[in-house]
Amino acid sequence: MTRHPPSIEALTERLPTTIQAIREYFSTGRISDDLFRDTARLILASAQPIPP
Repeated sequence: MTRHPPSIEALTERLPTTIQAIREYFSTGRISDDLFRDTARLILASAQPIPP
């Protein structure tokens, strides 16, 4: 059985705040590489040192 991803309309109905945030993020001309970089920065900035 082949599963298909949900349509953007279905996602917008289920996750309106998330979809709006995604649209706002990419509306400034950002691309997927920017998303990767921003996410990596957030993860690295929040990382705690591992105690010895």
